[in-house]
Amino acid sequence: MPLELIDTGGVKPVFVCDYCDNEITDAFDGNFQWNYPPQDVKRITDIKFLHKKCTKLYSEKFGIIDCSLGMENLMVYLLNNLGLTTERLEKAYESALITSQL
Repeated sequence: MPLELIDTGGVKPVFVCDYCDNEITDAFDGNFQWNYPPQDVKRITDIKFLHKKCTKLYSEKFGIIDCSLGMENLMVYLLNNLGLTTERLEKAYESALITSQL
């Protein structure tokens, strides 16, 4: 999974494209993609992160991936699943400003 930490004098978590190996810096410029698992599988762990411009190139090289959503949608799902309401997200952002180099 291309969620990496970059040392910039502080910790910077980033998503990296599985095709070009460059950082995805705009949620609207990235997709997360996966294949449907067999019916008895309840957890999908083979998730790819790609720049939208890299999606076709990745599929040509490695095969077509069944499902895709924009990373902006992923962020909404994660915020919801982690209980980060607008108020809690603002507090988390303030805390991150203090402890890192946002």
